[in-house]
Amino acid sequence: MENATMLSAPNPEAYAAQGTQGIQSAAPASTAPAPAGDAAPKAESENNSTQQSQQEAEQALSAARERIAQENTAAWQAQVAQWRTEAETDPELGGAALPTTVARAQMALQHFDSEDHFVGKLLQESGYGNHPQVLRFFSRLASSLMEDSLSTGDAAQRSSLPLEERLYAQWQQ
Repeated sequence: MENATMLSAPNPEAYAAQGTQGIQSAAPASTAPAPAGDAAPKAESENNSTQQSQQEAEQALSAARERIAQENTAAWQAQVAQWRTEAETDPELGGAALPTTVARAQMALQHFDSEDHFVGKLLQESGYGNHPQVLRFFSRLASSLMEDSLSTGDAAQRSSLPLEERLYAQWQQ
């Protein structure tokens, strides 16, 4: 009698959810959902058909995908906000220099970006435009684009003495 019960028991592998490949979660593995594991005992206890079990597993999988997508989006938005804060507090980029840094980075981007502004759109849509290293790179790139300025020296010292005294100062002693 014991053997007859074992032979008529449903095969748990027949209720395994299909299409669970390729799902990744930002959550640790201990909190990640297990749709196939949840669907198989339910199918065994309620004696559902394979098709009903597959539909339930697909619904659970769809809900898990949506939840994971929301978690990943929230995590990415938090990362972008952290980059923005780091850029604002960076001693080289941020503080009072932040508007200048951003303007210079935008100037370099406009100079080197294509006509359809693909790189600019990519940086804006992805959030990588807020990364401190990206801002630093484009700001330094803008520095290399700017024209050099002439160093004129100390004007106050130059105007106080006549030319001959400035030229022959060491001989007047």
